[in-house]
Amino acid sequence: GSEHRIFGKYLNEIQDTDRNPKVALEDLIRRGAPLPEFYLACGSSDSLLESSINFRDLLIQKGAKVTWDEQPGGHDWVFWDMEIKKVLDWLPVGDSDALGLGSGNVRIR
Repeated sequence: GSEHRIFGKYLNEIQDTDRNPKVALEDLIRRGAPLPEFYLACGSSDSLLESSINFRDLLIQKGAKVTWDEQPGGHDWVFWDMEIKKVLDWLPVGDSDALGLGSGNVRIR
């Protein structure tokens, strides 16, 4: 599956750790922690499109707020350069009530 394409030979070592986004999500839910908002984007020609859609749907099913952007493109810098501008506009950078998971500039809504 796509996990093998993402994690390669290390899949068996990390599939049950929080490096696996599904495990990290379940850990947040189990602890009763608020779920962050997610921005997911994938090119319609990307080989990871199906996996991305499945993860998007899982997040929504678990109650996360998800912004999804599917545009023509592949798994390449042309697509990512286009999307990074959208992500930067989407991020709540500079909000004074930031709760931050790390930088203090990203807040959980």
